[in-house]
Amino acid sequence: MNITITGARVLTPEGFQDNLALHIKDGVIAALSPALPDDPGQVVDAAGLLCVPGFIDLHVHGGGGHDFSDATVEAFVGAAQAHMLRGTTTLLPTTVCNPPEELERIFAALTATRATQHALPYMPGLHIEGPWINPKQAGAQDPRYILVPTEESTQALLKHGKDVARVTAAPELPGALGLGDTLSAQGVLMSIGHSDADYGQVQEAVRHGYKLVTHLYSGMSTLHRVRAMRVLGVVESAYLMDELDVEIIADGLHLPPELLQLIVRCKPWDKICLVTDSTRGMGLPDGSEIILGSLTAGQKAIVENGVAYMPDFTCFAGSVASSVRCVKTMVEKAHVPLEDAIRMMTLHPSRVLGMESRKGTLAVGMDADITCLTPAWNVRHVFAMGRHAVRDGQITG
Repeated sequence: MNITITGARVLTPEGFQDNLALHIKDGVIAALSPALPDDPGQVVDAAGLLCVPGFIDLHVHGGGGHDFSDATVEAFVGAAQAHMLRGTTTLLPTTVCNPPEELERIFAALTATRATQHALPYMPGLHIEGPWINPKQAGAQDPRYILVPTEESTQALLKHGKDVARVTAAPELPGALGLGDTLSAQGVLMSIGHSDADYGQVQEAVRHGYKLVTHLYSGMSTLHRVRAMRVLGVVESAYLMDELDVEIIADGLHLPPELLQLIVRCKPWDKICLVTDSTRGMGLPDGSEIILGSLTAGQKAIVENGVAYMPDFTCFAGSVASSVRCVKTMVEKAHVPLEDAIRMMTLHPSRVLGMESRKGTLAVGMDADITCLTPAWNVRHVFAMGRHAVRDGQITG
């Protein structure tokens, strides 16, 4: 199907350009030109809108009242479409510390969801956040299901092949370095998270395939003393080591604006990925009681003041942010230029996933993953692999 978007201010690799016609054919961007193509097909008037690459969320548990850990097609479609309504065109459905049998059902639900005809974001594979985490840094993760890596559990994961896109683990655990070697060799993105590692252990992790830091500052060690000597934690290691990219929950609450400003002073935009880390509470009103994780094995949480808390309010229980909220927060509260904030949610995540030749920029030959939004941050149109998936703020199928 041919579609041409006209009248928008388009973010190209060279920056924003006005009044370009963006022509989509066979799921890819066929042309970017001031003039309409000879065969424009369906014309979408985007006058007054910003046209940017579709957002890429590397860390998302759910949304719209659904959690991917519910392990049903209904939950996958509901959560994924809730994020697509807010501009996301690629996402990694993210688990928690699930019971092993539940994890198997999540993989099955991913496969079944891909076979449907629904308008959905691209889901290249799962992000396995747990069970291989440090209990000292568990946060809202359920301690009942925390494990140390074993050869058996690694092989059980490997049987799912490309459906494992990313794994978060604590590299200081016994067996975690071997886990990094094995999974990274298979193309899995290895990430340090829920970790109590020190600088030396982080250095070792990088040598064993770990490339990313999961939700910087949340669930990880920081500067501390051991026998009076100051020891760097994961946070300082992430700043110091150029080999490591970081992801940040940019809801303005997990990390206050001043901390977001510090991060962008210490790491360049092309080492930072914005993520939502959103739960099923994304899109639900304050006061909503939710379950973090699956309805059968998850933990209770509550949505208050634009974030999810554990019931005792001692820690956050994931976010309720959308991708567009994360970009907005970086622009309005961290004072990041609009182009850079968008690239933290598009181009750089695509590079981290190894998809930069297909996704993350608006250029000829790239997948037609496009989000059109107003200057007031309201998403009006979303195109996913060329399909007009969101039209005038509504899902099309």
